[in-house]
Amino acid sequence: MKATLTFNLPDEAWEFECASRGYNVIRDLNYFKEKIHSQLKHGHEYFTVDEVLDYVYSELILISSQVGEF
Repeated sequence: MKATLTFNLPDEAWEFECASRGYNVIRDLNYFKEKIHSQLKHGHEYFTVDEVLDYVYSELILISSQVGEF
């Protein structure tokens, strides 16, 4: 026998979305942290602060696009 529970959470919908996607955000940020650590340890190709900021910004945009909009 199978049973399906359906919840209608209009007041808490945003909070539910945040909670259900939270693991993905943590996972992606941890991956980003490891990429930065590796670049600090093994070297990188950046010469200016602007290049670093462009890299960080583009990575954060990528992470936020993978998580999705609410």
